[in-house]
This record gives sequence, C-alpha cells and structure tokens, in this order.
Amino acid sequence: MKNLLLLFALLLSLNAFGQENLSWKKLVKLAEGYEKENRYADAAEHYELAYQKRTKEPELAYKSAQAYMVVKDYRNASEMLLKVKNDPKYPTVGLDYARMLKQSGEYDAAGREFVDFLGKYEGADKPVLQQIVQNEIRGAELGLQLTVIEEPDADVIVTHLGSNINKPVETEFAPIGFSDDVLYFSSTWGARARIYRSQLIDGEWGAAEQPGNFPQIQEGHYCNGTLAPDMNRFYFTICENDEQWGGMSSRCEIYVIKRDGRSWSEPERLRDYINVKEATATHPTVVHSGNVEILYFASNREGGSGGMDLWYVTRELSSDDIDFTYPVNLGSTVNTLGDEITPFYDSDEGKLYFASNGHVSIGGFDVFSSVGNKSVWDQPQNMGVPTNSPADDFYYSINPGGKMGFLSSNRTVPGKLTNTDEDIFQLTFTRQRALTANGRVSDHLGNLPEGQTMVTLFERLPNSQRRLVKNEPLNQGGFAFRLEADKQYRIEAQNDNFFTGGFDFDTRDFATRTEYGQNLTLQPYESTSAPAIATTPAPTAAYPSENVNSTVATTTTSTPTYSSTTTPAATPGVTYPSTSTTTTETTNYGYSESGGQLAHDYRNDGEVNQENRPRPRVETGQSGLSTPVGSVRTSVSGGRTTSTGGGNGITYSSDGSETINQTPNPKPRTEPGAPGISTPVGSVRASVNGGRTTGSGSNVTYSSGDSGTLYPNETYGTVNTETIDQQPN
Repeated sequence: MKNLLLLFALLLSLNAFGQENLSWKKLVKLAEGYEKENRYADAAEHYELAYQKRTKEPELAYKSAQAYMVVKDYRNASEMLLKVKNDPKYPTVGLDYARMLKQSGEYDAAGREFVDFLGKYEGADKPVLQQIVQNEIRGAELGLQLTVIEEPDADVIVTHLGSNINKPVETEFAPIGFSDDVLYFSSTWGARARIYRSQLIDGEWGAAEQPGNFPQIQEGHYCNGTLAPDMNRFYFTICENDEQWGGMSSRCEIYVIKRDGRSWSEPERLRDYINVKEATATHPTVVHSGNVEILYFASNREGGSGGMDLWYVTRELSSDDIDFTYPVNLGSTVNTLGDEITPFYDSDEGKLYFASNGHVSIGGFDVFSSVGNKSVWDQPQNMGVPTNSPADDFYYSINPGGKMGFLSSNRTVPGKLTNTDEDIFQLTFTRQRALTANGRVSDHLGNLPEGQTMVTLFERLPNSQRRLVKNEPLNQGGFAFRLEADKQYRIEAQNDNFFTGGFDFDTRDFATRTEYGQNLTLQPYESTSAPAIATTPAPTAAYPSENVNSTVATTTTSTPTYSSTTTPAATPGVTYPSTSTTTTETTNYGYSESGGQLAHDYRNDGEVNQENRPRPRVETGQSGLSTPVGSVRTSVSGGRTTSTGGGNGITYSSDGSETINQTPNPKPRTEPGAPGISTPVGSVRASVNGGRTTGSGSNVTYSSGDSGTLYPNETYGTVNTETIDQQPN
C-alpha cells in the first residue's frame, strides 16, 4: 500500500512538472478542451496555470473562476474572482465574489462585499439585482446568527454516511427512505447517474446495488426516484446523456413504472404538457389525498417566477392511466426569482420541504418548509442549522414514521474535505414529532357554514365520560389541535343553524402516525339528511375546497357525451375529426357546445369551481375528442384542434392554414386571398361557408363570403360557423 501511495505521488509530481513546462497558450487550449468535455475542475486548474504565466490576460482568471464555481470549489473560485473584482469588463464579478465568501462560511466578509457591490453597480438591471443582493445580505446575517451566536438545533443529528453509500469524487443525491432500514438514492458511479438501493444491517448501511427488479434503462441518466404512498408506482427522471452528470444543467423528463406483481412495468414517459420541450421537468415527489394523487415537481418551463419553480399536477387514483391535469405553479409564496427544487411533501405534517436559493439562505441552496398544499402555502421557514450549512443543501426527505430522514449536501465534514461533490447525510430526529388533528368544516354545499361555528376537542374517558380539552371558533374554515400520545379523543363542530358533527379517534399508533384530522360536513336543520359525519382525511392545514365533484346538468341528449375522467387527455397540437351536429351538452369542468358553437362557458359559474386549475375534460362520440379546460379551440377543415393555450406562434386554421399572433397590442394585418380581409391580431376567428372571419371582440362572427366592406359588430353569416374565443381563459 505504501508503495502505491509513493507511485501515485510520483505521478502527480511528474504531471505537475509537465504542466509547468507548457506555454500559457497550450494550457488555454487544454482548458478549452476540458470545458467541452464537462471536465470543469481540470479546466479551472489549467486556466489558473495559464493566468499565472500570463497575468496580463484577466480573462483567464475569470474563466478559471467560472469553472471553479461550476464544481463548487468556493475557495479557489473566490481567489480567482478577487483578481478581476475591480475590472470594469466584469461588472457582476463582485456579486459572485461575495457569494463565494458566503458559501465558504465567511459571513462577515461576505456581508461587506455584498454592500460594496450594491454601492458600485450601475447596470440597467440594478433594481432587480438590488432585491437579490438584499436577500443575500440577510442570508449572511442569518448565517452569522445561526452559526456563531446561536446553538444548532439539538433535536436533529446529521451524520455523513459511509463509503458504501458515498464514493470519493462521485455525486450521491435524491435519497428516499422506503423504510427505516431501506434507502433508495441516485449516484454518478461510473460517470452515469443511476438509482441504487441499500439496506441497513446491524446499524450500518450495506453495499449499494441497483434494484434487481427494475427495468433496464439503456440511455441517459436515470435518477431522482420517488415511490407513491401505495407503492404501486415509482416516478423518476431520465436526463440527457451528457458525457458527465450535470446536475441542474442536465435536461430531464419524468417517467413512471407501475408495479406488476413482484416486478415493474416498462417506463412510460409522462405527457408532453408535463415534459415540455426546451425545458426540464425533474425532482418528482408524490402524495395521496383522498382519491387524488398529487405529483409535485421542479421545472424551468414558461410561466414560472424565476429559474426553476415548483409545480404540481393531479390525477384520480381510480384511473390506471398516466393522464394528469395541466401543471399549476405553486405560486409566489414558495417560488422566487431564484431556483426552487427538490420538493418533498410530508402528509403527516401537511408540510412541503424544498430547497431554494431565492429565499433568505445561509448558503447557496437551503432547505425550507411550508405548511399547505397545491397552490396555497404559508410563508416558508428556513430549517436552520445543522440541517442547513454554508454549502448547498437539498433533497430533504423524511422516512415513514418520522424518526429519521436524509438530505444531500456538498458541505465539508471530517472525512470529506472539499465541496466539489454532493454526498448523502442521515438525519436522526431526537424529539418526538408533534401529534396534531387538522381539518375543515363546511356546510352541505361545500361552503363555510353561516353563523359562528365552534370546534371542541374532548378527551374520552372511561364509563362514557369526557373531558373538555380545548374549545375555539372556526378559523377561516379550519381547525387545528395539538394532541398527546396514547389518548382517546373526540372532535365536535357546533353551529346554531346545523346539526352537530363530530368524529372519534385515538392516538395509540403515535409511533407511526402524527396526523389524525378529518373534514366535517354539517347538515342544516331544515335538511332531511342525517347529521354530519367525518369525511375524507383533511390536509394538515385549512385550505379552500376544490369542489372537485361539482356537476352541471345535461340539457339535451345528442350523439357526443362528455366526461371528465373516462378518456385520456388529448395530445396538445393534435387535430381531431369533428363530431356530428349536436344540440347543447355540458361538462363538469369545461364548456357547453351546440353544433360546434360555444353555447355557454361554465368555467366562471358558481356551480363549477375551476380555481384556475385546468382539469382534463373529454368529449366522446363519433370520433372522440379530448381537450384540457382553458385550451384554445379552432376550426380546422371541419374538425377541431387543441393546444396548450394562447401562446405566441400557435397555428390556427379555418379553411386554409394561417398563423395568428396573439400577442397583446393588436396591430392590423392583411390575409391574402379573395376578397381580402384586414384582421386585428387576437380577433375571434370562425369558418363560414369556407370563408374567413374577422372580429374585434369575444364571440363576434363575420363572414367573407361576399366581397365588400366588413363592418364591426355585424353578423355576415352563421352557416357552418364555429366561433372561437381566443381570450386567455
């Protein structure tokens, strides 16, 4: 062993001697080659060597610093950035320099550099940068407070896992505990990211290996796995097969495999409206709420707040297909101008954990938590130290039972002396997690009950006795109680206008469960229905009901029928043949149509609560047609087409094909063809006897069948007309 170490040291010295003899130009050429191969550490070193030989070329120091930043070598990056910090050619280097100091844990110096940068910077984007830098300053102050002034959270013990999990130089990430003794995670062993499994044996994590019953993935990096709560689906990502794993720089798409006995099905790629071209979709996590599966994920798709944002989609658990609703952004409470990634939702706590560099952080990415679900969230809370560090911390997850969890981090610890790769750390929670009962109270129509509603927590005692624990008014439709272990309880909701509703439960299973709440529906006195009983389990905080089961009656009978669940959603951009002429039909979640015309739009009616969250709705009949609610509808040679809705450059057709630019600020344009029509951009289009139509408002129909002047607000024909409203909704 000693001889091997001596040989290795000799080879290093010979290599260093060889590099010293190269000219600066040859070193630059080598560095550029390493960059193309994604070997950024080698590129950074060679740019630095070239700069040492040619200090008159500050660009070499800058390129070296950028490469060091890619591999998260904070100290070397800060040293190279310092050499060009005052060079006017690189006006934002001061910001990078301050960030590298912050991620090295030098909070005091970082704070001064952030202030210095903000005072000197005069770029046109200063208002935006000012907000970002002020966040960084608060992060440096928080880091100083948490690491120097305050003691770390004693209820969390962070342990670096051994060499059976973490390999030198490689990146280990996306840990998810199947149980307290089985861990799934991803690693770049062999330069390609794959999913691995390890088992805890006698207190030590055993040698990791690829799951034997998983299908073989031949191309790309497959990683970021997450298991559905019922264990029947496993979601993961397949990412572009660059020469090396690039982390967030690798474009990924989400796939799913389904349990088939003791094995798994072949991977299925989720739909195009989730895996959008030119964007990444990654870091899936799954939660079940009632009969609905919610899939949270991270993406830099259009419509977000900044770089990477968190989104969610849902599907009915009763369906075995892979059709989800259209993605919805989690909103500005969670998402920032920066990046939000690696979501994990704990159903017991009703809490989302995620990583962000846009909220106030003590490092780069910090772990945050927020109570809520879907797009309604409390203000995120920084998880503090020791969960977070000056480095990047992400992929936070909690095992079933809540006694332990994991995260991935590039922090330095004894035995891990550099920041240049991420390893997996185990979290041991020494304090018993809080037991809670959270839920909502609504009337028989799904609304907030009229009048004052009081909610009471009782402890059930022997001999049918009970003790009042707490009594409080309904808070914005919700209630929340803290509980004790190994007790029997009852919760009741009382309102003078309704029968009392309630439910019994106990906390004897506190070792494996922390949430005991349910929703209550109260029946009015004039109703003949029975008093309220508990309904489906509630999320752990109070949020508006989605009224998912709202319906609108069918007004007539005709060939097509509509359903919101039975047929898979249409592929955006695909043309579907039209059905035969119909009278008016309605759908649970969308439109009513009559003979191809928009007869009524139920999306804004009280009966159907859309909450700006498109759900699939399906037309079935002669040809069959599926359209996500809110999509743009057009007439194409007597048929229809669907799209993801209202964006620039989408092609719509009536008789022939022409493109309508739907950007704001309409400007006139002329369409060729007899008799020739001038059409405002964004107007309503319809097919009339093979002609074209114009209009300046919603649902106005025009015909070009006869030559002559077209007058606004006049109807020129209604035969075979399908009116398309191109407004955003």
